[in-house]
Amino acid sequence: MNKVVYLPLDERPCNYKFPSLFLTNDLEIVNPPIEILGNKKIPGDVNKIANWLKKEASDAKYLVVSLDMLIYGGIVPSRLHHDSYDTLIERLEVIKEIKKINPQLIIYAFELIMRCPQYSSGDEEPLYYEDYGKDIFTYGVYLNKKQDGILTPDEETLWSDIKNRVPLEVLNDYIERRNVNQKVLSFSLRLICDGVIDFFIIPQDDSAYYGFTTLNKREVKKIIEEYKIENKILMYPGADEIGMTLLARVHNSIHNYKPSIYPIYASKNGKNVKPLYEDRPVDDTITYQILAINGIRANSILEADLILAINIGSGMNDYNEIPNPIYYEKERNLDDFITNINNLIKENKEVTIADIAYANKGDLDLYRLFEEKDLLFKISGYAGWNTSSNTIGTALYIAICSHFSKDYLAKKKCLAHRYVEDVFYCGMVRLDVTKNLYKYKMNFFDVKEENGLVARIVEKELKEKIGQFAKKLDAEILKISIKMPWRRMFEIDLSLEVKNNENNCN
Repeated sequence: MNKVVYLPLDERPCNYKFPSLFLTNDLEIVNPPIEILGNKKIPGDVNKIANWLKKEASDAKYLVVSLDMLIYGGIVPSRLHHDSYDTLIERLEVIKEIKKINPQLIIYAFELIMRCPQYSSGDEEPLYYEDYGKDIFTYGVYLNKKQDGILTPDEETLWSDIKNRVPLEVLNDYIERRNVNQKVLSFSLRLICDGVIDFFIIPQDDSAYYGFTTLNKREVKKIIEEYKIENKILMYPGADEIGMTLLARVHNSIHNYKPSIYPIYASKNGKNVKPLYEDRPVDDTITYQILAINGIRANSILEADLILAINIGSGMNDYNEIPNPIYYEKERNLDDFITNINNLIKENKEVTIADIAYANKGDLDLYRLFEEKDLLFKISGYAGWNTSSNTIGTALYIAICSHFSKDYLAKKKCLAHRYVEDVFYCGMVRLDVTKNLYKYKMNFFDVKEENGLVARIVEKELKEKIGQFAKKLDAEILKISIKMPWRRMFEIDLSLEVKNNENNCN
């Protein structure tokens, strides 16, 4: 058994529980006690986390570690803290101690460039982001353009308006924290030079073409080139899937497997779409995702070990927007897409589905074709949640686990989990329940309890929607239970049981 110590980005199910939903028999993932990981804006106990890491990593083969959790106590606390640079570096030095304790330990780490959302919301940001978030983002865009020499006179005027509108103490607080975090990230890169960290991913959460993130990314690239560590670092859009990406890399490393992966698309122009909340065409990001799991991009279907099937049209709507018929009806051919997938499976090809037609939800039309063609549990993986990169990384992780596992019940449970959460919660129930929250004096960002009234409503609505739209899936599910992490509507903590019928997975 290969012991892998895993420190997640935060305590939400997508980071803490997803990686363990589908495991191979030769991998033991050791998670920290969830109570030391904090709760949303309350940081994890960094001292207890450090002590736990030193103890558990002493006899492990691999360490997959979120440096944001180690240093700041989680992804959200990394955007809120007022800790000094020296304090943060002292926490980071724990990685050196761990390597001294266990010199043979292979360390895969990730650390985010601090995000800058394009909208105003204080849910995961400082409270002032509720009032000034969009202005802060736009300030970064104009700063970026100013440095590039492309700021227009009209934009210069708008930038001045923002400076007058946003209190100086707010801008100073935000920019100073970014600067400190950037310095800490720069220090982390030295650990690669010193041979402490073996592989490193720098995800860009909520990235855009211009802005603070782009400026930070340029600084990081200069340091990477200076240190000559390009072969040990990848930087691309993503966040909550990165733990699974690195665990997929662990799987492949243990088995000395370098999968050859070929992407196919549901539309001719799909590969050129720049997904919502990301800064480049999806096909570019896919190349990075393949490299991140230590795979190679195949030149043809024939030479591929795994087909990554991308459900996307010629554009993208968010989950709560009216779908654009040009994207999803005129410039996408789902019937042909599903026929190709079906034929590939009949030819014994492994196929995993990245359902990114919409941001933040799975596609019910695609799901219906899965049922019609009896593909629900014959594919190697499926995901359709959050951002494009979140989905792609998850779909690849499930497929890699599927490749090495013969546990068909675990595979069925994992796929059913994704269908229920991505298609039926994110795609249907979330919107329906949110519309009525005002009746209970609640809203999208505040449902009061993790395991209360709203959790029961969601559970009931999910069962009804699955019974109505997913007869074959409904027949395989024995039990569903729900909690609401961070006491909001954005995600659920889903537990389910499925029937032990292996025929559906052969």
